Amino acid sequence: MKRALLLLLIFLTVSCTCGVDTEKLRSMPSWQLADVNGVMHNFPESNNKNTMVLFWATWCPFCKKLMPHIQSILYQYGEDLNLQVYAMNIFEDSDANKYLEDNGYDFLLFPAAEEVAKLYGVQGTPALFIFDAKGNLIFDLNKVNLEGIKLNDKDSNSQKALQIAPLWAAEARKSLINKLD
Repeated sequence: MKRALLLLLIFLTVSCTCGVDTEKLRSMPSWQLADVNGVMHNFPESNNKNTMVLFWATWCPFCKKLMPHIQSILYQYGEDLNLQVYAMNIFEDSDANKYLEDNGYDFLLFPAAEEVAKLYGVQGTPALFIFDAKGNLIFDLNKVNLEGIKLNDKDSNSQKALQIAPLWAAEARKSLINKLD
């Protein structure tokens, strides 16, 4: 049963475009949530940074392949762009904090962020949005065109993620480079 549920969640992750209506999502939805340390954040009111909002789970192979790229983007643009990453953990059954620590990710963890995911229209993982410091949406992972990638149906999701994650990251970087111009 657990395996069937996991397969269903993976299918939804790969097959859906997370149900996000980016025409409605032009600026940051407001929310209040405690981070992993219990500090309450009022978003975007208490935020004056460019922010990557990543919805993820430790079991998601696409998240696992995308997250090192996000960390690289944070290294590359973090200081110059006053960039931060909010790791919005959803649908979790493991220790998300340990996962971030074990992998050296400098993301601010928000555990159990399912209610915030609803505000963004997120139904699967990963979902990534980048907002500028004024709250304008400058990147939506769901808008990345994957038509040029030839995936083998027989490949595992992890193998497919190896092909897709670099493209997602390259497109995220482009949106940030455009921000620098």
